[in-house]
Amino acid sequence: MTWRGVIFDLFGTLVPPFRKAEHTSAIQECAKILDLDFELCHSLWIESFPQRVSGGFASIASNFAWIGEQAGITLSREDCLAAAAQYAEFTRAGLEPLAGVNQALTQLKSAGLRLGLLTNCAPDVPEVLAATPLGAHFDAAVFSCSARIRKPERPAYDLVLQEIGTRPEHTLYVGDGSDDELRGAAEAGLRPLLVTPSLANTYDSHRPAVENWKGPRVATIPAVLSYLDIR
Repeated sequence: MTWRGVIFDLFGTLVPPFRKAEHTSAIQECAKILDLDFELCHSLWIESFPQRVSGGFASIASNFAWIGEQAGITLSREDCLAAAAQYAEFTRAGLEPLAGVNQALTQLKSAGLRLGLLTNCAPDVPEVLAATPLGAHFDAAVFSCSARIRKPERPAYDLVLQEIGTRPEHTLYVGDGSDDELRGAAEAGLRPLLVTPSLANTYDSHRPAVENWKGPRVATIPAVLSYLDIR
């Protein structure tokens, strides 16, 4: 196999899986700022997930404003911005790369591979990621909230392939299997590789597509180097 590129998922792949316990605490703090009942705020936050990752909100502050509307309350712009700033702390902490990730990405680039990022995420993620060393590794990044397409939809894979300039049959897709992304990658012609972090602290610890996965897998991102025979 002649490899030309690697496309990575973000959460659970390059950074820890989206952390349920820490997220719950973050929403509790945001609810206090907004003077909202936590259970109602949390429920509406979960309900708005499809809108949040599909470009339905321009910002996390506008997401909180929507929550206020659903609760029958007009929240001030200042409070929504303050809650968004609080939430950004959770996002920033959650985008710390897993062990060996930065080094592995550097080696992949040095080997001449094009690197892409494809993630279903809220609008705070691109902003925060751009300010981190992790974000500088990629030749192209497709965020569902700005591209308005989500995995496992075929156009999401086609877009990042177009932007990194590789053909699918020469491109590895690496992900933890959330959002049925591996099936989507395979149907788009990429070569999917499952990475297997602990899913104990996640909202979707039961993933049938992962549990039934028969394809190749690795435990960590540094192991991708061995899979591609890069030394």
